[in-house]
Amino acid sequence: LEGDTLVVEGKYALYTLDVSEPFSPDVVAELGFESMVVGLTEVSNGLIVAATELGISVVDVSDPSEPVLVSGLLLSREDGWVAELDEGQGGDDWGADEKVRLASNGSALAMYVDGEILFFRVSAAESPELLSVLDTGEPCESLRFLGGLLYTSVEKQSPFGWVIDATNPLSPELIGEHLVGDWASGVAYGDGWSYRIMDQELWVALVEDL
Repeated sequence: LEGDTLVVEGKYALYTLDVSEPFSPDVVAELGFESMVVGLTEVSNGLIVAATELGISVVDVSDPSEPVLVSGLLLSREDGWVAELDEGQGGDDWGADEKVRLASNGSALAMYVDGEILFFRVSAAESPELLSVLDTGEPCESLRFLGGLLYTSVEKQSPFGWVIDATNPLSPELIGEHLVGDWASGVAYGDGWSYRIMDQELWVALVEDL
């Protein structure tokens, strides 16, 4: 959420919404993809990353009325993870599912898939790069960066999550655990309102009095 603009994922597209009137948000623009969108996170002001069934895509939404696809990275994992820039050659479904989770601190991107967290360099939007893979061996419900540290919540019923030192995303290291008070996912906040996509619908709630 940036100002009065909210970016949300659909099944095969991203949508920018004008939420200046929270009770009647308007779709401003749509950017379609050839494969299903399975995750979305902000990288920096005006840049977001979408995970799809083919890989990851960097999108410029600095102009909400005209989102632009900046670059793409195709992924495969038959014999370990392999990534290559999408130059129009197309790719194969790498087995993305609903458990894909994303987080970014502006220069690095973390993506959880099936017990592993992939770390990418996204500081150069035109040429994202897969740097490393960390095997956690545990399911993950959410990821959150705080500087160079990555915090995870393991699963809905678990009281703890992992703390990962990703200061150098070439060699991330699991350094400890942290207590998780409760589970939540997929919520954006701004100016006393919360926004969440549920079953292809946008839910808006007033949260001024917390």
